Amino acid sequence: MSSAQSLHQPRSTTLSCVNSDDVTRDPECQLARLEDWAAMTTKTWAKEVQLELQAERDYLEHEVKRRLQALVINNDREGHDGNYIVRCLVLERGLLQSENLRLQQRLSVFDHFMIQSNKAVQDISPPQREDSVSPSVREASQSALWATHVAPHGPGWRVYFPNDKPSFYFSPFTREEYDSKFDQCDEILAAKLPVSSIMGRLFG
Repeated sequence: MSSAQSLHQPRSTTLSCVNSDDVTRDPECQLARLEDWAAMTTKTWAKEVQLELQAERDYLEHEVKRRLQALVINNDREGHDGNYIVRCLVLERGLLQSENLRLQQRLSVFDHFMIQSNKAVQDISPPQREDSVSPSVREASQSALWATHVAPHGPGWRVYFPNDKPSFYFSPFTREEYDSKFDQCDEILAAKLPVSSIMGRLFG
């Protein structure tokens, strides 16, 4: 499921939850266990739903082909005109469109479940402590092996390497640029996620 799958992989935690007493007392251990459980449950449920929907799609497509073939055979045997076949096909198409709509609704329920699961985990996450805040890119670069020269009035800085490699000017993304790239990624994933292929190509 490409990028979408990585969102629901159980995280590997470095918390030292040695025994059940530690888990009971330590909120971070409790949160880690809850997140792992939510990720595993969501992943398992997603696989089951996708397999079920794919099987149902395959069955419906097979039924269309089978019934169309039966209509052609009956027409040859009984001498039905072309209008009769058209009426039957229109009826079959209406029934299958209803099934397709039902599958799309079930997919919407699944997407809603995924969103709510992630939101629930985020809501119960404890606020980040001051001593655990990651340094900014600028702060991290100042303590790195290479040397940096901060521009006095610019948003970025020039980075110099000790082995005489060419230097370069680093300018971090603005919030607007970041949001724009994130929205583009969202649009691409929404259009190309494998979950959208569950509906098949029967209706174009």
